[in-house]
Amino acid sequence: MKALENAHKAELKELINKWENVIMPNFENEAALLEIELKKRHQNELETFKQQIEVDQSKGTQGSFSGSFLVHYSGEILNLKKKSELLGQQGFYQEAKKVKKKMKELKAIEREKHELQSKGKILNKSQLIVIKHQKELQSMKKKHSSQREQLMIQKQKEFEIIEKRFVNVWNDMETKFRREMKKLDQQSPVKKMNLREQVLSSQRGRSFL
Repeated sequence: MKALENAHKAELKELINKWENVIMPNFENEAALLEIELKKRHQNELETFKQQIEVDQSKGTQGSFSGSFLVHYSGEILNLKKKSELLGQQGFYQEAKKVKKKMKELKAIEREKHELQSKGKILNKSQLIVIKHQKELQSMKKKHSSQREQLMIQKQKEFEIIEKRFVNVWNDMETKFRREMKKLDQQSPVKKMNLREQVLSSQRGRSFL
């Protein structure tokens, strides 16, 4: 029985070592690396977004992220421009100057409004990107948590299998031992002593496979 117990302890020790020093560390390391890679990809996406915004702003062109940086003035301003040019051509310089001043004031207002709208679009787009990144990271963490739980279930099953096998073998050995001891009661004293010694000796020499 002692040999069986020792074999059982050795098997348990080996299983514990496998889970604590191999399986779980490998899983946690791989999960951490995947999360780091995802965060790097997110950072690259944000950098690309910022760089594209800077390019679009410097060129004053249609931006794929924020819309147009080129201001499209209203019809009122275009009309004022034509009116100012026409007055100048006709020699009404003072009137033309007043119209031009009004046109510049309106242009400044519309330009400021357009800039605010563009900044709003950029902010909204950047927030959507951040939200998307957060969801992706949360999804990955949730997946890793589920995988971790499955590994714990697998670990528990393996320990239960070893424990169940140990109990079954122990019960089988104990049953055989009792059966053999029962036979001793039917033998002569000398045979009983010899048989008892054989039984005890065989019990000491057994090992758990």
